[in-house]
Amino acid sequence: MYSDNKALFPKIKGFQLKQLPIPAATSSQQTVIIGLVEKILSAKRLDPSADTTTEEKAIDKEVYRLYGLSKEEIAVVEGR
Repeated sequence: MYSDNKALFPKIKGFQLKQLPIPAATSSQQTVIIGLVEKILSAKRLDPSADTTTEEKAIDKEVYRLYGLSKEEIAVVEGR
């Protein structure tokens, strides 16, 4: 549990961050995600109301792969 008993402004300390299971992405995984983010940013620069749902879902799928989530785990994350 990550808590320091501060009700209004809880803090996460450095040693706690090191305990989070953040996988290292390969260069190819990074390239795919970076490309999708750049596509979203470009679209939003041209039209702030641009629909980037497809790219956002593609990023979600890449992150699910990065963490090795099962279909059941993905369903939990997505609230299904």
